[in-house]
Amino acid sequence: MVKCLMFLAFLLTGGNNPSTVVTLPDTSSMLKAVISRVIDGDTYLVTLLTEGKQDVRVRLIGVDTPESSPNEKAIRDAKRSGRDVSTIVALGKKATKFVKGVIHTGDTVYLELDVQHTDRYGRLLAYVWLRDGRMLNELLVREGYAQVATFPPNVKYQDRFVEAQRYAREQGRGLWAKAAVSQKKRSTTATTKYKYVASKNSRVFHYIWCPYAQKIKPSNRVYFKTREEAIRSGRRPCKKCKP
Repeated sequence: MVKCLMFLAFLLTGGNNPSTVVTLPDTSSMLKAVISRVIDGDTYLVTLLTEGKQDVRVRLIGVDTPESSPNEKAIRDAKRSGRDVSTIVALGKKATKFVKGVIHTGDTVYLELDVQHTDRYGRLLAYVWLRDGRMLNELLVREGYAQVATFPPNVKYQDRFVEAQRYAREQGRGLWAKAAVSQKKRSTTATTKYKYVASKNSRVFHYIWCPYAQKIKPSNRVYFKTREEAIRSGRRPCKKCKP
């Protein structure tokens, strides 16, 4: 019996993942609400369980999901990201589908407000807590269906969101899946094609296998086929690996 309870606790805490939120915080200062409709990945229609049972639109704080229809924001996001509008919309639909798999009409949620309560469109700005203790804002970012988009003064959980996005990118989750695969391909190709590497911010070059070379971020690496090519770039050999 004890082993069964321990295994259940393991599942509820997300296995060995220390970042999973499993305890619902104190809800006494939050607004209790019921989900009426998922509009898109980060906007929902809810009914506040107040005396008048008010229907309001809720916009998640600190995160942004792609647009699920080809509107003006989708066009702006396409220009900013270098993706076409159809790709943005496809990603937005995936984010909406993910949310619909997490929350359903009739589900009870808790809305935590920050300093600024509404946006210019009159939507209620909130951190949406699920009954199982997870925060939907953070979950979307961690699973790769939203990017961090915090704006003062609503920055209470900014650090948590940034950490969740770092995890999503490293794991190639959701929006970051293709980026992670292409980065891995670039890295693999480079290590087989080139013999030397340097950092864009350094005047020292190394063998690919050098411990110092391994510390260079992939996005900052400059590769060379020959030693002469590296020297012509104005760099000197590493004193450790001595290329």
